[in-house]
Amino acid sequence: MERISILIYRHIIGTLTPEEKAELDEWTARSRENEKFVKRVTSPEELQRWRERRNVINTERPAHDMRLRIDSLMADDRRHRMRRKLTSYIIGVAASLLLITGVSLFLLLDDTPSQDSSSMNISGVKQSRLDDIHYGSTKAVLTLSNGSTVSFSDTTLSYPDASDSGLHRYVSENNAVEELNLSVPKGGEFKITLEDSTEVWLNADSRLIYPSVFGVCERRVKVSGEAYFSVHHEEDRPFYVDTNDQTIRVYGTTFNVRNYPDDNLAYITLETGSIALSRPGVVHGGEVVMSPGHHATYDKGSERMSMTVVDPAVISSWRHGKFVFENQPLRCIMRDLSRWYDFDYEFADSDIEEIIFLGSIPRYSDFTIAVSIIEKCSDLRISIRDGKVYIQRK
Repeated sequence: MERISILIYRHIIGTLTPEEKAELDEWTARSRENEKFVKRVTSPEELQRWRERRNVINTERPAHDMRLRIDSLMADDRRHRMRRKLTSYIIGVAASLLLITGVSLFLLLDDTPSQDSSSMNISGVKQSRLDDIHYGSTKAVLTLSNGSTVSFSDTTLSYPDASDSGLHRYVSENNAVEELNLSVPKGGEFKITLEDSTEVWLNADSRLIYPSVFGVCERRVKVSGEAYFSVHHEEDRPFYVDTNDQTIRVYGTTFNVRNYPDDNLAYITLETGSIALSRPGVVHGGEVVMSPGHHATYDKGSERMSMTVVDPAVISSWRHGKFVFENQPLRCIMRDLSRWYDFDYEFADSDIEEIIFLGSIPRYSDFTIAVSIIEKCSDLRISIRDGKVYIQRK
């Protein structure tokens, strides 16, 4: 496959000789799969997607994270902890820089065929090798009020006029308002533009419930999982986002909301504008107003909320092609990775779950890249056992 990769590369940059072209054509004609693969990796659209994915990978991020971490340890006079952790951080940063730099070439020469509905990994399906696990794709299922469903992939959903993308408004025959349920499975992501021009990016394993047409007094949606909102401001029609635990009143802004049913904590991070938080069913009174850069953490067990100041770009990094982890335990990291890569996992020991990591992982690379970065940053070994990703100490 290395020879074919070189030929395809030379074909893309226009340096293929007639003899090499004949060799590539002969290989392409051997099977339908070869033909589809060559067509995919040489298409301008696919090359542009790879270019965009490469550009979002910041190779300076790991080194910057390491410097911040060292400064923090020194300032807190925890030098004994630093001696124990510094070596693993340096190794991790070096590994991250090496691996991330090679991601674009890895993507370009990857011999994995494009995934379709018959080859996509479904949660619970056993994997035999780590390189069987691939990053997610654009996909979602829209459920109408009558129970019928429409599947989408490699596109976005827009209202009210989406004729350019071949979509249409989902309303009943008598133009009554439909309650629509847009579900993004594990291993997926999706963007939708609502009828008021509000844009919503849905992360893996997330759900958005919304009306086909908003009412004249308010705009209200419900979200489960993780979503990034860019809300179109309308003075006379406030926008509300309901979760199982909180109601967000939006004043025309951008923010990230994360509230997975199986997580003990829920998070809301404001990027621009202004929002107010309250318990479900409360519209006025008892609201907590947030300013840009504020990060609200809600503990579902104690029903208490805390507020911190963060870099919103870190929280919403998933939307820009990165996983950024700021002192997060491995149990949280593996939970996020499993949603995006769609796999089941198991820890050999419970104490492994609490190992803290700091750094970033490219979102649009196969799972083996993430595994290599984690292993280089720790004394862990990640493998496949009984169809699950198995995390143990070396």
